[in-house]
Amino acid sequence: DQVANMISDDRTHYYKFGVEPKTSASNTCMAQFNASNNNEDEHNPSKTWMGPSYGLVDSLMVTNTVQKSKFDRYSFNANNEYRLDSAGNKKIVADIDYSIFNTAVGTNYAFHTYYPNMEYIYAPEFQQSNSDVDIKIFATKVDFYQSIGKGKFSTGGKYSRVNTNNAI
Repeated sequence: DQVANMISDDRTHYYKFGVEPKTSASNTCMAQFNASNNNEDEHNPSKTWMGPSYGLVDSLMVTNTVQKSKFDRYSFNANNEYRLDSAGNKKIVADIDYSIFNTAVGTNYAFHTYYPNMEYIYAPEFQQSNSDVDIKIFATKVDFYQSIGKGKFSTGGKYSRVNTNNAI
């Protein structure tokens, strides 16, 4: 037989903001910010009565798990399109993106095994784990477009960089 409770508290928030002004007849720019934050606390106490058959108990296992986790995400994007001619046959487009992801998870686990009279069968076990992950991503690009007859010519360049810090 087993009794277990899952107690969970979850708090999540989302944010978004952006603008897209047309600064002139030939230029349009855009900036956008997105974010989300999540905090979660979990507590899972449980008891399991064990035996060779149903109704015949020879031991009791008691566990307790507590976990706290946090996840934050932030991203910023900006781009600009500049038309070099009024027909839009020639244009330059620039884009910049920056994102940050932070995750932190801590878990504590306790495990006890008893005889029915509550004397220990095994020494109690305790475990703890923490894992933190930080990721930062930066990317930028510039592209040139030109219509040629019924076709299109395009060229450009891109740079990106990813930094990670993982502690497990």
